[in-house]
Amino acid sequence: MPIFSLIRMQLNTISSQITIIIQAKVSLDRFDNFLKETELLDSYANDTNQVPRTVPNSDVIGFKDAVFSWSEEPNQGAVTPSRRSFRLKVDGELLFKEGGINLIIGPT
Repeated sequence: MPIFSLIRMQLNTISSQITIIIQAKVSLDRFDNFLKETELLDSYANDTNQVPRTVPNSDVIGFKDAVFSWSEEPNQGAVTPSRRSFRLKVDGELLFKEGGINLIIGPT
């Protein structure tokens, strides 16, 4: 009887592991779909009236007086989460810290 008991415990463990693996696969598929089908920043508009500025320290990475947006056309009709207008405006200077993770957070 102990042999059947061991087999039953192993089958229970395998069935719970299969559930976890399926949930992980679904999550990875959703993440992959998000990365492949989400509208990404696909254009850069440079203001031709601005004079290029010299950077005092070339090792610094950042932006100065920049605006980033997902799309150029204004929204018409109902606003859905995937179609709402997004603009990130950097007033002044934004420098990224070297050797760390830099986050830009705020309301969307």
